[in-house]
Amino acid sequence: MSDIFREVDEEVRREQYTALWKRFAPFIIAVALLIVAGVGGWRAWEWYEARRAAEAGSLYFEAVGLATQGQHEPASQAFAEIARDGGAYSALASLRHASELAAAGDRDGAVAAYDAVANDASVPRLMRGLASIRAGYLLVDSAEPLQLSERLGPYLGDDESPWRNSALEIVGLAQYRAGDYDAASSSFEQVLADPAAPPSLLQRAEMMFTLLAAGAPDAITAAEPAPEPVTPNASGVPLTPAAPGALSVPGTSGTSDPFEVPSAPSDLDERANDPAPAGDPEGEAAPEPAPLPATEETPTPQAEEALPSEPTSPEDPSAAGTNGDTQ
Repeated sequence: MSDIFREVDEEVRREQYTALWKRFAPFIIAVALLIVAGVGGWRAWEWYEARRAAEAGSLYFEAVGLATQGQHEPASQAFAEIARDGGAYSALASLRHASELAAAGDRDGAVAAYDAVANDASVPRLMRGLASIRAGYLLVDSAEPLQLSERLGPYLGDDESPWRNSALEIVGLAQYRAGDYDAASSSFEQVLADPAAPPSLLQRAEMMFTLLAAGAPDAITAAEPAPEPVTPNASGVPLTPAAPGALSVPGTSGTSDPFEVPSAPSDLDERANDPAPAGDPEGEAAPEPAPLPATEETPTPQAEEALPSEPTSPEDPSAAGTNGDTQ
């Protein structure tokens, strides 16, 4: 009898399981199909993205090759197309697009491209900060320090930001260009106080801080004495200050002249060789000629002995008187 009851129970349970399967079988099959389709679709999407990334990578490196060859405009256009298509290289292509615009000389376009990357929420925060810093470096020669401080404010006030020291350098350079040397020195001092700053940035900051600590522009201006005025004389020759104790120029006032006028050797030669005026009514001797310049050679006694004596003219009154007395 127990076997009959056991068989009945098994038959009842079988019928219950069959009823449950018929009731929930469609849902179970649908979930299974969805799982299979989802896994298949995900794998297909991964394959598609890998293919697009490979194509984008190939195009990216082709654009990098153009940039390496110096073809900045074609490279900029290629990077712009890659950025528009999206994909794994979209953010990098956007940054390189702005970089090639700057290399081609379009600074305003490059700044606008960097700003577009910095304001794109889909771009990682690290790359957005890099775009802001690069735009700041492009504007350091033209923007006011206050404008750069406002632009780079989020990084200047964040001690944990990896771009803080670069932002301080940009603001410090703008302050130095504007002549605010105290503020520039403070900016570079903050860079030097951060041990986590990159070595190259620390080296540049130390150089600028040393220059500012020495008071470079003011010290150089104060060290250079003002040049003394140069006064031209009547002939248009500039007069240079004479050494202390210099004699006055002959023919001028008795007071010593603070400017020494060099006399031309040719004028001295003419005055030295000018004969005394003959027929002076008062019988006064003519003034002695001016001394020859020190550079002119004086004949030696041997040379004087070698010179023949000048013959006496027969018309000389002194010679005639001597002859008369002799006779």
